[in-house]
Amino acid sequence: MSERSAEMDAQDARADVDPYGAILIHNVPERPDIAAVFAKICSFTEEDNTRYAEAHDRLRRMIDSELSQHISDEGERLCDVLIGVLTELRDRQLSLNDFDAVDERRRRIRSALISFTAALQIHEYQTVGLSELRWI
Repeated sequence: MSERSAEMDAQDARADVDPYGAILIHNVPERPDIAAVFAKICSFTEEDNTRYAEAHDRLRRMIDSELSQHISDEGERLCDVLIGVLTELRDRQLSLNDFDAVDERRRRIRSALISFTAALQIHEYQTVGLSELRWI
C-alpha cells in the first residue's frame, strides 16, 4: 500500500511541475481490474493549453449547434408527417378500411419517428463524448 502511495505522490509532484498537456485514456485488455489508464503523451505551455481548450470549446459549440438543428429538422419532419396523416383522416381522404394506405401511413410515421429518435441519440452520443474530453 505504501508503494502505491509513494507512486501517486511522485505522479502528483510531476503534475505540479508540468501541469499542462494531452493525455491518452485507454483500457488495458490484459488488466480488467483497471477501469482506464491515463498516460500523458505530451506537454503544453499554459498558452498552448488555453488555445487548445478554447478550440475544444468552439468545436463543442459548433457540433452542438449542428446537432440541435438536425434534431429540429427531424422533429419538424415528424410533426409534418403526423399532421398530414391526421388531416387525411379528418378530411376522410384516408379510409381505415384501405389496409394498404393505412400501412403506407404507418411506415411514414415509423420512418419519421426513427429519424427523430436517431437524431436525439446521435446528439446524446456526441454531447457525452465531447464532454468527456478534457485538457490537463
